[in-house]
Amino acid sequence: MPVRSRPIQWGLAAVSLFNVLSIAQAQDAEVFITAQRFAASIDTAPVNVTVLSENDIAKSGASNVAQLLSTEAGIHVRDLFGVGGAKASVDMGGFGATGSQNALILLNGRRLNDVDVSGANLSLIALNNVARVEIIHGSGTVLYGDNAVGGVINIVTKSGLDSSASSASITAGSFNTLRGELLARGKRGDDGWLVSADLHGSDGYRDNSGFENGALAGEWTRLNGENLWGARFDAGKEDLELPGALNEPEYETDPTTSSTSGIEHANQDQFSVEGFLNGPMVAGELAYRQKDQHAKLFGTTDATLKTLSFTPRARRTYGKHQLIAGIDLYRSELETKADFTTSINTSAADRDSYGLYLSDTVSLSPNIQVQLGWRSQRVSLDVRNRDELTGTVTPSNRADDLEGWDVTLNFTPNKQLSGYVRAARSFRAPVLDEIWSYFGGAITLIDPQKGDHWEAGARYNWTATTTFDLTLARIDNEREIGFDLDTFSNVNLDPTRHDNARLGLTTQVTDRTRVRASYSYQDATFRSGTYAGKAVPEVPESRAALNIDHTLQDKWVAIFGVNYVGKRHFGNDFANVGKQMSDYTWVTAALDGQEGPWHMRLSIDNLFDEDAADQGFYNSFAANPYYYYPLPERSYALRVTRDW
Repeated sequence: MPVRSRPIQWGLAAVSLFNVLSIAQAQDAEVFITAQRFAASIDTAPVNVTVLSENDIAKSGASNVAQLLSTEAGIHVRDLFGVGGAKASVDMGGFGATGSQNALILLNGRRLNDVDVSGANLSLIALNNVARVEIIHGSGTVLYGDNAVGGVINIVTKSGLDSSASSASITAGSFNTLRGELLARGKRGDDGWLVSADLHGSDGYRDNSGFENGALAGEWTRLNGENLWGARFDAGKEDLELPGALNEPEYETDPTTSSTSGIEHANQDQFSVEGFLNGPMVAGELAYRQKDQHAKLFGTTDATLKTLSFTPRARRTYGKHQLIAGIDLYRSELETKADFTTSINTSAADRDSYGLYLSDTVSLSPNIQVQLGWRSQRVSLDVRNRDELTGTVTPSNRADDLEGWDVTLNFTPNKQLSGYVRAARSFRAPVLDEIWSYFGGAITLIDPQKGDHWEAGARYNWTATTTFDLTLARIDNEREIGFDLDTFSNVNLDPTRHDNARLGLTTQVTDRTRVRASYSYQDATFRSGTYAGKAVPEVPESRAALNIDHTLQDKWVAIFGVNYVGKRHFGNDFANVGKQMSDYTWVTAALDGQEGPWHMRLSIDNLFDEDAADQGFYNSFAANPYYYYPLPERSYALRVTRDW
């Protein structure tokens, strides 16, 4: 079959499916939207889905989205700067340095993972505009395609249809940190609107680590019967100074210093516009996103990425079968320039991704369901590099046909216990700047990554106020995509295995006190090849989190959080020849209260002033081979909000 006929055939197949899937189903008032890409009752959420409500977020003690996610079992947030969540990355499943490419981040169902290595920028999402966070643990490849290997996180923002409440807040804190936020919304009849603005700046904990962020978002929605449709836009600007990594003597002497000269920086401007329809029968989004990046580090690099996407889907119930079918169409164009004086390269890269998926949930009995899913996706790459010093143009292209599937058995033997077992196949295609080198212009068409998954989990409601969660998972990857610092290139690694276990507890100890606790175990190793038996770098074997909120009196809450991150090998130490990065315990505390229309929060990060680093790498060529990105010392913040 000719290459260009596949998308057309898939499109025709999807249209046929949409014509068949045409009957709406009633929806519960309280919903989540991730597990099946359609609204469904939270009460029927599979065991591998966690939902953080607006109340959970308020009582988490978190001041930004990255900090919120770091308290969840099975999620490791690697924070580069430690202030405001700038350049924080999310790892689900134990992938280390490439975690952000193996966890899919969505904003209202639209993917934030671009087809470059930068990952989703969580610092541009204001926490006060988040209504809930929905987390799927395990492969989401069938429904979401690329990046959804270790899990999927959907951040759902507030809506004008939910409430007319608006607010303005200002936060002042350590390191000359200042943040202003505005949330304005209203509704009239079946129409709702919302505007959110966020300005955030700080000198940073280290020398040359300041940043300035600005974000603006808006939404207009209309409820027409059971169908919700509307438009969204968001724009963001981020200016970062780059302090660089410190070798071990520098880190131990003064972690606030910088290894750079002070002119190194990274700037990013981005915007997106989206039209959407969410209904019980059909749903979809049409979106355009553009991101412009500039960085100065060793040399200067510039990149412009444009992405157009169309993601329609439909749902229909036939007897005991609930069918969901959809297509995901993405067109991305990346133009780059890298000037390192001795080498100047420009590139133009196109990436077309066409996916068709089908999921069938079969009710075998009131207590047993089987879910069968399949996805076919074609990813086409066309990359052209030009050496500006010689004028040489190097073209390269390839197309890959990828397939993912899953088989899941969900069971609920009684009101207290529910569980699931699952087998799945995932894939991840390389992003554009994993196959093109900024430093030399070389094009390396590495293979897509493929993985086999086995998962099992259970949720036990011991009492009306106490719940236990347990999930076990194994991922066997072939040709996992990684970065080799020794060759300064992206490569296909030898076969790996990622074993994961997570245990969670939520209990209302008293009418005033709630406890949320979790423990995660990860064992990520190479199954064969040069590094057989060695651990994948930057994956902590153990992680634990504890969050306690206690209501002192009406509308005043004391919040205490503990986050433990275990030892892990330094980045790039595939042979495990060096020592491990130290474990650390990060403690936070907050006092949150409201008096009339005024809402106040005093928070403390790193309460016991522990020396810690989330990220580091091993450089075998250096006299001092261990390098660190230090996290901040004890810091304070006061936030004051006025509601109306």
